[in-house]
Amino acid sequence: MKIKMKLSRIYPTTTPKVLLLSAALLSSCIAYSQTIVSVNFQGNNTNTLASGDSVGAPGYAAVNWNNFSGASGGPAVLIDSTGAASPVTLTSFAASGVGAAGPTGPNDTPQAYMFGGGLGTNFGNSTFQIDGLAAFSSYDLVVYYSNGTSFPGSRTQEFTTSSSATRYYSSGTSSAYTSYTRSNSVTNSTYASGNYVLYEGLSASSELVTMYYVNNYTTMTGFQVIGTAVPEPGETAAIVSAFALVGAWLLRRRVKAKTVA
Repeated sequence: MKIKMKLSRIYPTTTPKVLLLSAALLSSCIAYSQTIVSVNFQGNNTNTLASGDSVGAPGYAAVNWNNFSGASGGPAVLIDSTGAASPVTLTSFAASGVGAAGPTGPNDTPQAYMFGGGLGTNFGNSTFQIDGLAAFSSYDLVVYYSNGTSFPGSRTQEFTTSSSATRYYSSGTSSAYTSYTRSNSVTNSTYASGNYVLYEGLSASSELVTMYYVNNYTTMTGFQVIGTAVPEPGETAAIVSAFALVGAWLLRRRVKAKTVA
């Protein structure tokens, strides 16, 4: 006995329209979930970042920064760029001094406020610890600093984070209040000018970041965590379903009238 069966009977609704819907579903799942959490260390700067102030290095600009004053503090649950509670906790921050009161006049801008105060290395080190990072499959970490605009090259510092072997050797830039420059030297005693360092592709559940005093006073002014979330089980199922629909449609085109013996 022979049974003739068309694949269209198995997948009667698998049409080009369904394929487009599947592709859209797959795209939305893949695009999901970049979370940006931003912290502004004010030091004794009274100029806070407002919720609508967009600040950050190229590709990382965000609103809804968390403001923290003084030389130490924590723990605190941080909000993300949407204003919602994030999984990230600022467990602690500490410094041997605090940054200056902040800029006024022509540099009176949100970016200048972020760089105008912070955790100072007053002949010591500055640190902060963040937890809750296991919510991300991976994340980038941007750490901002400022040596002021008067002594950009003569003030140097080094940066480390607990989950990476990379150590950055940095000095300041006279344009800290008006532009962003990444300092990316990993060569001992070769200090590259800039106002932020970037760690990419991290995956630890916790980070302890330290800025080491090397020569003269400087401040760590803030940081950002840019995380990609771990897909939820429902999202994983949606991705698998989308692939299945696409595969079924392609198979239907190839064996639409095939006879199954």
